[in-house]
Amino acid sequence: MLDREPPPLLRVVVADDHPVVLSGLVAFLDQQEGLTVVGQRGDATQLGEESFDVAVVDVRMPGVTPATVAALAERGAVVLFTRNPRGDHIAALLEAGARGLVSKDAPLETLASAVRAVADGGTFLPEREVRPHEQLSGRERAVFDALIRGRRPKEIAFDLELSLSTVYTYAERVRKKLELEDVRELVAYAHREGLLDDGS
Repeated sequence: MLDREPPPLLRVVVADDHPVVLSGLVAFLDQQEGLTVVGQRGDATQLGEESFDVAVVDVRMPGVTPATVAALAERGAVVLFTRNPRGDHIAALLEAGARGLVSKDAPLETLASAVRAVADGGTFLPEREVRPHEQLSGRERAVFDALIRGRRPKEIAFDLELSLSTVYTYAERVRKKLELEDVRELVAYAHREGLLDDGS
């Protein structure tokens, strides 16, 4: 009886702009059964030469946009690696074609499981509960985003081409839906939810 050849190794590329994290991810994944790391970069836009089955991408590194993820997803499966799996940026990247999502706080074995799952055509996504701000209407969300970034009502009215009274109406609706009293609480909420954080 002939011995069966082992299945081909899954080719993985890793993109992370923190050298220590990158080297750790590469070392871990390269040791996993059935996986081989064929490329590593400090910028997601540099993942242009390697042929791969799965790309593991740090969400907050330079060059990670929906367009970048969409381009990578045409070549293989994409797993997002992030400190804040509930951020709004994540939703846009998932819509662009990413099929996996792993928190940096999860055990590394979780990342290996995600790589195998998406390579097999599946998805690997944690349960994402709907957060209060995600239930705002389009105009309410635009006003909310402007308020938490320090825009004044008159400026918001000008930017969105609304009357000042309409801006106040939307702002009141936002506060009621989020059960918050004022702009200070809106900003605190935004920080808690990672809406104003630039870190990974």
